[in-house]
Amino acid sequence: MLAIPVKNTIEFYETDKWTKKKTYENDSNDQIINLIRYSPCGTLFVIGYDNGQLSIVNRLTFDICMNYSSKDAVCSLAWNPVETTQLTCVTMAGEYAHVDLSEYLSKPKENLIEQMLIDNTEESQSNSNDIQEEEDEEEDEEEEKKEKDVIPKWFERATSMMSEGKSVELQEPFQSTSTSKYLESRFLIWNNIGAITCYTEQIQISFHDVSYHHSITIDNKTDKYTLGDLSLKAIILASTQTNKLLCILYQSWDSNTREWTINTENNEKIEMISLAENSIGVGTSNRLIRLFSLSGIQQRIIRLQGPIVSMCSYQNQFWIVHHSTQGLPKEQAMSYLLFDNEEDHYQTDYLPLTPKTKLIWIGFSDSGKCFYLEKSGQLSMLRLTRNNQFEPILISNLKQEAEKANLTNYWLLGINDFDGEIQLRVIELRSQSFPELVPWPLVSIISIPLALYQLDTEKSQAESDYLKMKLFTQSTDDEEFTNNERQCLIKMFAFACKSNREYRAFEICQLMDSVALNLATRYATKSGKTTLAQKITDELMEQTKEIEQKQKQIQRLPSPMKPAATTTTHSSISVSSTFQENQTSRSKAPAASGPFNNPFRKKNLPNQVNQPIETAANDEFNQWKPSVNKSRLISNSKITIQVNKTNPFYYFSQKNTFLSFV
Repeated sequence: MLAIPVKNTIEFYETDKWTKKKTYENDSNDQIINLIRYSPCGTLFVIGYDNGQLSIVNRLTFDICMNYSSKDAVCSLAWNPVETTQLTCVTMAGEYAHVDLSEYLSKPKENLIEQMLIDNTEESQSNSNDIQEEEDEEEDEEEEKKEKDVIPKWFERATSMMSEGKSVELQEPFQSTSTSKYLESRFLIWNNIGAITCYTEQIQISFHDVSYHHSITIDNKTDKYTLGDLSLKAIILASTQTNKLLCILYQSWDSNTREWTINTENNEKIEMISLAENSIGVGTSNRLIRLFSLSGIQQRIIRLQGPIVSMCSYQNQFWIVHHSTQGLPKEQAMSYLLFDNEEDHYQTDYLPLTPKTKLIWIGFSDSGKCFYLEKSGQLSMLRLTRNNQFEPILISNLKQEAEKANLTNYWLLGINDFDGEIQLRVIELRSQSFPELVPWPLVSIISIPLALYQLDTEKSQAESDYLKMKLFTQSTDDEEFTNNERQCLIKMFAFACKSNREYRAFEICQLMDSVALNLATRYATKSGKTTLAQKITDELMEQTKEIEQKQKQIQRLPSPMKPAATTTTHSSISVSSTFQENQTSRSKAPAASGPFNNPFRKKNLPNQVNQPIETAANDEFNQWKPSVNKSRLISNSKITIQVNKTNPFYYFSQKNTFLSFV
């Protein structure tokens, strides 16, 4: 039997001959029917109207078993496949309800009529003391209910479930590395530059490197600052009570106006702030992100889809997390927004979270990758793919690692992800939820394993090392990375051969280059895996060599020559009859020092020596290796040549003197 809603009626068709058998119509409701669902047992069907009314009808007798209405129309409905007497419905406003019909179906029809009569008599007795007008109205309502097959009282609780609609508590905004706002003395922020601490009547800014700048103390009696951020150029403070923003340019050359303030308007409240290299981000209660320059110029206003949760910055990038929709009970539905203020790059997507948990930390690593930490301890990363999209990856569980070290938890401050390793800067918490100001907490650097299965085995450890190398290595072109990658793959190949997993070993070989494949073939041959060695030689060796040759050919292609500059500089050099090549040795660029991004580290700049013009010209001239026809040169003669530095392909002529370039 096929049921098709047509306006305010339902037409039933037999699927064998496709003929209309009967029609259902409710005379008391002329609204359009927007959905219909059969029960799994086939004895009932549910009808939903545009005005929000929902009716459960007996399929055979067309008797209404249940009637109730909601403020919004029901947009979706589903029967429980296990408990066939239960159904779930959702309205356009996001409210949901669970309805159970087991009591109605278990009662016989006679008992149902008796129960209805008892309920009617109880209602008449309770209303005997009311006003006569109210009694008349109730009598009219009772008569209408009798005509519409009224539902007994024990069904009214299902109706109340629909109207209640449980709301989900949204997570409040928070700033990473800040302690609870309910503490009298707390940290507003802790980053690589310093820390901002808030006391009852003052705020103190302390720097990790005292030689860079001395501590700063600010009075906080009237403004009541509750948010703060710190960079190498400025300090920003904001108050969620007075909605005032203060910026202090403590490294500015303008000593007259190093501070500026601004207040919000139209009842707009400040909820979040973040300080980048050259801009300031302010998140407000109107779901806006207002961008300012360090001097106070208003740059742009970005709108968010939902209330802001947290915000952080790296160089000139801002990463913002906000609520996207109303989640399930005890869960959060969040999205993120990542944009670059200088490159004008904008990207947004959903942020996956563990069920029934909250977000407690977001931030950038020292290399610029996005990480976020949940209350359950799950640390995740957003990996940038080749098509410029972010892939969320689970890294580790900090809470479990803290319990292994007999600690309550780790208070995360920053992440270092250089050289194929990941290290965390944390404060160890022992029987406490937040670090205390006195004594001043000590920062520890810990290495965490990836969240892989069976990490106590050699196989999983080798897989973890290879995965870390792929995720946290900045450059994949140097020889050191290539050698480390070969070692990891050979280890994984050896473990697979020892456990007689030849198919797994062949999959590992697909990740190797030609050098590693030769080693794998030798190892397989010595281990007695002749079939595996032959398969590697036949299928992988030739393919790998072809790919490497194509890559080398692409690298050997000449790059297009840059056009010469419009301005030319000339200098005179002396050339004797015998030309000698001056071999100049160039010093290699110093390697990147230290994985930790310390902004106070002094950079070793190369010594800039002012070379004379003649030496610079000789270096450029000698690059072209001139050859001289000595038979036509006058002995012991000196020639003065005007050299165009930007155009080395030049020639000159002199009596009985010629010079050519090869």
